[in-house]
Amino acid sequence: MSTRRERFIEMPRATPGTLRLLKVVTWGEEDAQPVVYLQAALHADELPGMLVLHKLAERLDALDAQGAIAGRVIMVPVANPIGLAQRLQGNILGRLEFDTGRNFNRGHGDLADVVAERLEGRLTDDAAANGRRVREALAEAARQMPGDDEAAWLRRSLLEMAVEADVCLDLHCDHEALLHLYTTPGSWPRAAGLAARLGCEGVFLADVSGGHPFDEAVSRPWSVIAERFSDRPLPDAPLSATIELRGMADVDEALAAQDADGLVDFLRDEGIVDGDAPPLPGARCEATPLAGVEHVRSTVPGLVCHCVDVGERVKKGQCLARIVDPLASFGSGVTELTAGTDGLVYARTHHRMAAPGMVITGIAGSEPLPGKASGALLTD
Repeated sequence: MSTRRERFIEMPRATPGTLRLLKVVTWGEEDAQPVVYLQAALHADELPGMLVLHKLAERLDALDAQGAIAGRVIMVPVANPIGLAQRLQGNILGRLEFDTGRNFNRGHGDLADVVAERLEGRLTDDAAANGRRVREALAEAARQMPGDDEAAWLRRSLLEMAVEADVCLDLHCDHEALLHLYTTPGSWPRAAGLAARLGCEGVFLADVSGGHPFDEAVSRPWSVIAERFSDRPLPDAPLSATIELRGMADVDEALAAQDADGLVDFLRDEGIVDGDAPPLPGARCEATPLAGVEHVRSTVPGLVCHCVDVGERVKKGQCLARIVDPLASFGSGVTELTAGTDGLVYARTHHRMAAPGMVITGIAGSEPLPGKASGALLTD
């Protein structure tokens, strides 16, 4: 018998006569463990993740028919109906909320201190029981977050589902990019298998990247609780990661099928799906600090002429792009943007008209850069 369940949750109405629905699909028995939570397109104009989850759902249905769902899968295939409806002259502008200008993947609830206070005097010498208490406290704190408007409701609802999971995967993409992911140093030994299964070519580690992105709202409370109650045992913290599925134009069925197969093998590794996964492929990269990423910005307006491709390794001082002022006299008005560090070009903008301050190229370096401080590592 199928264990698949679908529900459509009605979101608060933003205006009279409108209605948005959040779709949630689950596989596995109601109380089965372990649990994985997956969502796609929290930045609603980042579409590859939707296709990957579509392909993954097909595979989970087939596995479910074989009785092979050992744990529980929670999937939100379209995590941001608000942003998906933000269309302007045919273009989806789903990164920032129109009403407030807030980034949909920033400002997620920081539940760490609230939950730690609620756990005072409640933890014992039983790690499994402590883990259950932490998850219960997280779920209760998430339910009590503000949810009066639809954006706040969405943040609360997504987090409430994710905090019960052992694995939380938030699927995004960049402009033009290699497949890469973000996670915490504490998760890295476990996330190495995920990166290898997907064929990630970049992995960036930070305890606190800044702005309260969704994945850190799930993982950070565990590190705070472990530090505060260091005399009490806890189970492994959730593996929470943001996966960047290449670039915005990479909505490709062959790539999505490949990524879905990698996720199924990872779910086998985690005991969420029964069956033996193939041997773990060799890693395509080493993990590097997020503080080692250089975001090379344009200093002038003009046409963007890239000089290096995504996937190239560059040296400090190498020209990455030329910004051409179309109004300048012939032979002048060209500004070269150069690398400030050695590293891998993992991403670049797909825009071809620069504005001052716009990020043009991302370079993954192996060492933290001067002036890069924890909590201020992400671009908005």
